Amino acid sequence: MKKLLIFVFIVLFVAGCSSTENESTNNGNNLSSISTTQLSENDGKSGNKCFVAISGKVYEIKGSNKWIDGNHMESEGLASCGKDLTDVMNDSPHGISILTTSPKVTLVGQLSN
Repeated sequence: MKKLLIFVFIVLFVAGCSSTENESTNNGNNLSSISTTQLSENDGKSGNKCFVAISGKVYEIKGSNKWIDGNHMESEGLASCGKDLTDVMNDSPHGISILTTSPKVTLVGQLSN
């Protein structure tokens, strides 16, 4: 009986931990609030970080040779750092999947007004 209780305790503990982790990483409650001013200041120029907003979430792009001086070289001037790129991303050849598959893209916050 004692072994059964220990087993149940361990299962409940592990289940509780994994549930908490998924909630904090998937629903955006723990993300920083980033204003449109902060977004525009992170324009990828003169050493600034490169932030882009897509569907209300803010991502940082680091170390990509496709982004030079705040501009996405393959977008023909449509994509640049410091802006909301929701419409541009919907029309891009790689689509939104690049946000979750590229190690050079990190979710950093939620866009606030």
